[in-house]
Amino acid sequence: MDGYKLFRRDRRGRSGGGVALYVREGLDCTELHDCDDKVECLWVRMRGKADKADIVLGVCYRPPDQVEEMDEVFYKRLAGVLELCALVLVGDFNFPDVCWKYATAESKQSRRFLECVEDNFPTQPVGEPTRGRALLDLLFTNREGLVGSVMVRGRLGLSDREMIEFSILGEARKGVSKATAMDFRRANFGLFEAPVERVPWETVLKGKRGPGGMDVLQEGNLNGSGPGYSPVPQVKPPRKTTGLAERGAFARNQEKKESLSSLEERAGNLGGVQGSC
Repeated sequence: MDGYKLFRRDRRGRSGGGVALYVREGLDCTELHDCDDKVECLWVRMRGKADKADIVLGVCYRPPDQVEEMDEVFYKRLAGVLELCALVLVGDFNFPDVCWKYATAESKQSRRFLECVEDNFPTQPVGEPTRGRALLDLLFTNREGLVGSVMVRGRLGLSDREMIEFSILGEARKGVSKATAMDFRRANFGLFEAPVERVPWETVLKGKRGPGGMDVLQEGNLNGSGPGYSPVPQVKPPRKTTGLAERGAFARNQEKKESLSSLEERAGNLGGVQGSC
């Protein structure tokens, strides 16, 4: 295709299959080579300009009969890519039993895939079927607002799949995380151990159980031990719950409520029968 550079990963062992990605010439892109050719996926890193961060573009095809072992190989590779930078991942994953509206699935492999998605991606914006009534072709990104204008329409050539069109709205900006954690490697535990050893614990804790022992520490028995006896606590912001995870929790709560209602109804019917006897 004129004006575009082709990246491809051909299927090994038989004809047909494989995945490909065309990137417009002029963009600085590098393929991230995968050590396992059994999984049909392709990863291309697009270099950001100036203060813009890099973006990885991923394309994947998962055969319907793929075994769990190969699924885990893909998840492992995906975890490595997610550590690099922003990711836009598209592909045919062949999980027709996944309900994306409520984030539920029937089979074990589908539930494992859904678990991976909930842990790593805020949303899956494709909501229309891409083959018949099945939603098989999906789009993921680990940064909110990175893609937009998602549409499912038309077919390419003789393909039996609907095309997914979308736009990458902008490159992610480079940023430094403000979340910090305690550095235990730099703590002076010697200063902490000395006052602890001086406390007559058998006397102080006599008759106290559970939280009472901690109250002793908080009341000042270790005061005066000097600064630096332990790391300075740095609080990380709470982990943001993804939209998919929220929908999954909602669906599970609904199922519990429906089951409870069913049991109450059955109990009421039994009570009615007993009352008429």
